[in-house]
Amino acid sequence: VFWLYARQRKKEMKHLQALSKTAELKTFKNENGFYAEKYFYSMNGSYELFAGDLKKSITFLEKQIALEEKFPEHIADYPKGYYAPLNNLLGRYTYLGEEKKFFHTLNKFRKIPSQVIPLRKNYYELRVAVSAAQLELEYYLQNHQYANGLSRLPDLLKEIKVYEKQIPPEHII
Repeated sequence: VFWLYARQRKKEMKHLQALSKTAELKTFKNENGFYAEKYFYSMNGSYELFAGDLKKSITFLEKQIALEEKFPEHIADYPKGYYAPLNNLLGRYTYLGEEKKFFHTLNKFRKIPSQVIPLRKNYYELRVAVSAAQLELEYYLQNHQYANGLSRLPDLLKEIKVYEKQIPPEHII
């Protein structure tokens, strides 16, 4: 139900507010397990984002990422569950200009391919390289650090050139 209302955002915000006040979304009980905790953080973080509290949403995303990191076997088998919250967190740090946190998280993001099973490695190497380059350049643009972006551009182009058969660098940049 939460995600159905979430898709409507402002139109259904009153329903999301009501759901966010339920006991299940106020306090997490550890005996419910990994997925319950993951979705607890995800739903609360999404709600806070929709409600306009970016900093509170970051708190829940950071907890969700920390939970994923406790289970490296889950990251190996299901990297999207780690990739997506890291990607979302990078966007929020960009928006807030949190440079130290952004680059610390970007380093974690870039390490994803080394954490996944061989079957998924090629896919995530391409996906992470492309996204990391775009996210880094977006950080520089949004935070008016144009000189930093220009100085990093040759290295970023070198990193993504490896994948030019799958996606031309000019499409990424």
